[in-house]
Amino acid sequence: MNVQGRNRSAHKSASEDWAEEVQSLVEKYENKDRNGTDNPAISAIHGQSGVSRRRTQENIDLSENSPRPSLPFAKSDQGSVGQDISRIRTQKSLESISTCVDHGDSYRLSNRDTAPPSADQSGSLPELREEVLHAVGQHDHLEPKHPGTRVELQKALFNALERQSNDKEFLPLQALDDFITENTVRRELEAEFDHLSKTEIEACVHYVCTRKKISDPRTKHLKFTSGQRIFALLIMIEGLDSFLNLKSQGLHDIDLPLKDNCQRSSHRPKTFTCFQSWSPFRLRSFDEWQWKLLAPYFSTTKDREERVLFYSLPAPTVMPWLSETGPTSADPEPDRFGGYSTVKKVKIHPSHHNFQFPEGCEPCFAVKKLYTHKKKEFDREVDALKRFNTRTNSNLVQLLATYRHHNNYCLLFPGADGNLKDLWEANPQPVAEPSYKRAMWMAEVCHGIATGLSQIHQHRTTEEIRRDAIEIAKEDKKGDSPAGILSNTPANLRQNEDRFGRHGDIKPENILWFKNYKPDSYLGVLQISDFGLTRFHSKHSISKHMSDAVGGQTYRAPEFNTTRNGFDQSYDIWTLGCVYLEFITWYLLGWEQVDDFSRKRTKEDDEALKSFNKDGFPEDKFFKLDGDGSQATVKSSVTRWFEVLHSRPDCTKYIHQFLYFVEGRMLRVMKTERAECGEVAGELCKLLEQCEKRPEFCLHGIPEI
Repeated sequence: MNVQGRNRSAHKSASEDWAEEVQSLVEKYENKDRNGTDNPAISAIHGQSGVSRRRTQENIDLSENSPRPSLPFAKSDQGSVGQDISRIRTQKSLESISTCVDHGDSYRLSNRDTAPPSADQSGSLPELREEVLHAVGQHDHLEPKHPGTRVELQKALFNALERQSNDKEFLPLQALDDFITENTVRRELEAEFDHLSKTEIEACVHYVCTRKKISDPRTKHLKFTSGQRIFALLIMIEGLDSFLNLKSQGLHDIDLPLKDNCQRSSHRPKTFTCFQSWSPFRLRSFDEWQWKLLAPYFSTTKDREERVLFYSLPAPTVMPWLSETGPTSADPEPDRFGGYSTVKKVKIHPSHHNFQFPEGCEPCFAVKKLYTHKKKEFDREVDALKRFNTRTNSNLVQLLATYRHHNNYCLLFPGADGNLKDLWEANPQPVAEPSYKRAMWMAEVCHGIATGLSQIHQHRTTEEIRRDAIEIAKEDKKGDSPAGILSNTPANLRQNEDRFGRHGDIKPENILWFKNYKPDSYLGVLQISDFGLTRFHSKHSISKHMSDAVGGQTYRAPEFNTTRNGFDQSYDIWTLGCVYLEFITWYLLGWEQVDDFSRKRTKEDDEALKSFNKDGFPEDKFFKLDGDGSQATVKSSVTRWFEVLHSRPDCTKYIHQFLYFVEGRMLRVMKTERAECGEVAGELCKLLEQCEKRPEFCLHGIPEI
């Protein structure tokens, strides 16, 4: 019996055993919502345990066409249907890369075993019963050399495409691993190339399914690739007859997207002549359809510095969004650094990221698009955010990834439910009965905000120490001056270790609200965000700032108007004090009184303008200026508001002491009289401890008349 006959016999005997499993797998993709909404079937499958097994991985030198000998690789202990995800720590040489140029495929494969499951461990596709073929519909245009499973496999891949609202499509990585398995590849190759020996077929299966470790002679970085995308693409455009030619020239997934009429790799110094015999129609099909298989995989890294990956994405890239909501291009908000930005919420297909979310929290993400072409402005916010990604339980929002697409720079964050102002509006009425859980939540989140700001104000980074040492070494090479020699002493290096920052735009809109991040939290978690104005400076330059590096008209500090220079960390203390005063107002009186407090401040501003016979628009800032604008005082409406809050019958000792600290150590016109952020965090920590030790401290109202 020839190879083809043996294949048909094997398929026939296996069909009955696998039909039920395969039918459910096909129906999973056929029944999914084609409008980009959640797919419960995929969500349920993602994250299920797989079967551990040992495989080999192939090594490729990019300067050569021939593969190196196979090497053993660690087994996996976790995975999902159709893929085996390895949770071992990846190579440091890979993790040290901060720029990702292969759509994230190397990072995806570095966390996966060397190959997708073999036939007995996955829902790969045998020769199916007639009713299963009927389930995926009829197709009148396919005429492969050996139909049957080829038609079914192609239809399954088509059904797995996720269609977006703009009619773009992408093939999820989950589907790629579900369908392009060792057994599926073996079956299709045996049917297409019945002249090949079993050994030759297995070499082809190995070429497609085995994860390959690549060493690039141009860099020291590791990359990984396979041939799954190439194989799936050939199935989808009916080009499997060209597989051997493509394999002979060493074409791998890492070469996609091919450019220059499919002649050159995008990521390796390789050219391909195997497409020269293709018809223009097939070439165009390959060129267009390859983008459906290149939706990026977003990943975290695990090196000590926890670098955030930057993805450089070509314009035709289809993002792996299942849904997206947010502002249209008609309503961007101005950014303080000269451009515009919009924020939208997206849901990423679960097989296109490895970000961890708290149990019970539906994964959702926020994409901030900066309408600027200046990389320096983009790097400013990214640099500030990356400094804190190594910290656990941070009160600062975590940056997950960055990318450039359509010439716009974008930042990827966990999706918040809103900001602090949204929280106030969503819970507008004060609680009639005192609640210890509510009081503890208030004490915890206010302390957390101060702690987060303190992280900015007192940040240290070893990366900057190394950078300083390199710069010092360069200066020393220029001359042997005593100053140059002394600057390289350990004492001076330790002094340069300190880096001080400020946020520059603390306001309720820049404090994000995550409603379900902690299941036992009263109203959720708050984190400081929007680092576009954040600056980091060494000790000697901390007060040398430009006036365009601060924002927030309502919450701005008096020195913005009186001196217009010397904006240092004390600026943040004033703005945070304003936010705390509004926070306490909401806590005691509700959202309407927060709005009323704003109107009172605006009215006082209007009266001051009229008294000085000045033109201008009244503002709800917390201070007022004298006639020539050189002196500032706290508005009387603000001072009276402190009295109103103190006189409330439900004002507890906790709130009284909180108010005293805000008025006496934060909202001070003279910035030298303001507390440092460490003092703010320390004071609120003491108040929090009092609430924990003595519940009556935050429950029993004691009005002050």
